[in-house]
Amino acid sequence: APATYSLAAYRPRPLAADAPALERVLAQAARLPPLGPEAPQAHLALRAEAERLFAAEKPFEAFLSMLEDHFSTGALVDKLSPQQQLAMQACQPIHDLTRALLAKDKEGIQAALATVQGLRQQHGLEQPVLALFEGNLRAKLGQRQAAMALYLQVLQAKPHMAAAYQDLGDALYAQFDAPNAWRSWDAGRAM
Repeated sequence: APATYSLAAYRPRPLAADAPALERVLAQAARLPPLGPEAPQAHLALRAEAERLFAAEKPFEAFLSMLEDHFSTGALVDKLSPQQQLAMQACQPIHDLTRALLAKDKEGIQAALATVQGLRQQHGLEQPVLALFEGNLRAKLGQRQAAMALYLQVLQAKPHMAAAYQDLGDALYAQFDAPNAWRSWDAGRAM
């Protein structure tokens, strides 16, 4: 049945100047249009960046760019050239990262966290994919506040990274903040 009400008169509260980062990120996400028709352009731009990084003989950075593309646009990695495949196979940081992310037990997750933190030190603390992975590892260790801080850092820098809204929502829900968890999940679904 059609709705018997209208939300046309609804206007979100304006953000206070001192609003917490969580509120600013979720309010910003609600105003962001989904990538929609821009998704192919965003994908092409991130893929072009990965190609540039491969050409500069930086396979780890190219790998991170492809992951950012996937987490933001949902695009799968296109075909890699044989040279790119070899470069990735020979790249120790890629092996270290992928091995670390497979950790299941507490000791393994703690070791994985140290690996990811070391990679962030080498490749920049602001690197969004590594920050997202560190947040996920911290969440697995029960360090939800630290994880949320990392998710918020990622979303402030990359507001269209849909996967980060899922992880932020999970961390909020684990802290019994269901309303904000749903806001975060909805933002990710809208992306």
